[in-house]
Amino acid sequence: LFKELKSHTNWQRFATAQKAIVDGLVWASLLAVIIRRSTALQIMPSVSLFKAAKNVDVWLLPIFECICHRAWSEITEKLDWAICYITRNAPKSQQRKSKEDITLDGIYVRLNT
Repeated sequence: LFKELKSHTNWQRFATAQKAIVDGLVWASLLAVIIRRSTALQIMPSVSLFKAAKNVDVWLLPIFECICHRAWSEITEKLDWAICYITRNAPKSQQRKSKEDITLDGIYVRLNT
């Protein structure tokens, strides 16, 4: 989660001695991560959150623009486009760790042979 906050929210070093500013930036970044993740998971439950986070400016920004401008008639079109985009560009890949002998059942089989 911290890497996602630092990398995808583009945290840089900033010079301030005001704790309130730092707290505000941290809380805003956490809120952005929560919104990004929950929206992506609602669109596609098996989404790669990493891939979706890398392209948030492409698929989530148009939705937020519609909300900010109260363009309710356009929001359905933007949501449909985001669903198509995430489905094509952010599917979850099979992990290398998912080999049979690495799973708990696979370990039990190897121990019992």
